[in-house]
Amino acid sequence: MAKIKSVKTTKPGPPKAKKTSPLKVKKTVTQKAKKAASPATRKNTAVKFLALKKTADREFRKKTLQKRKFLKEREAQDEGRAVIVLSHTPHGFFEGQIKRYFRQFGVVENVRLVRSKKTGRSCGYAYVEFQHYEVAQIVAKHMDGYLTFGKIMKCKVIPPERATNRLFKFKRIRPDNCPKLENRRKAFRKLNKIRTEKEIKNRIDRLKSSYAMKIEKLQKLGIDIPMQTLLATLPQVTGQKVVD
Repeated sequence: MAKIKSVKTTKPGPPKAKKTSPLKVKKTVTQKAKKAASPATRKNTAVKFLALKKTADREFRKKTLQKRKFLKEREAQDEGRAVIVLSHTPHGFFEGQIKRYFRQFGVVENVRLVRSKKTGRSCGYAYVEFQHYEVAQIVAKHMDGYLTFGKIMKCKVIPPERATNRLFKFKRIRPDNCPKLENRRKAFRKLNKIRTEKEIKNRIDRLKSSYAMKIEKLQKLGIDIPMQTLLATLPQVTGQKVVD
């Protein structure tokens, strides 16, 4: 009997990807680009902005710059916000009164009376935004130097590039919700809240450690204060509240 040799069979693997050379992208320059980059076209475009007479070239350039500046300002006026600043406002001329009064000139978009962050009282000037820039100019012209309740008000138009959203950032400050009053209320709530036994114990431990540091400093200066006198000032624990 002839011996049969075992033949190892191998599974065909995935086909190997052929290495392809990266495509070389050639920069193609169109005929229009070549024409625009040529010195002849540059010369022709430069000629368009020159005066006909060489002697009047300087005056011509000056006039073109003035015209460009005028057009830029006009575009800024059309696209920008129409905001006026009203100063020397009398007491009692608040947000509601300002809005009702200036409605006679045009549509009032926004009003902010600048108030103190500590007390919430008026600082004496306000910002008013109108829908149209022309209306703001008319208001500034007629309200500048206007006498109201013994005060001569001043009114100016703010340039459109300076009339940003920051002008109307803190427009909701009132005497009853000014930041100082809110912080004071938070401090009262934090001081008078009901504490747990763990919080009370931690507080007393912190006070003891601070007293020990103070006594050590005083002893270096030659002042001797017994610890018991300071411990007598610690708050007494009664139920869940701390009585100072």
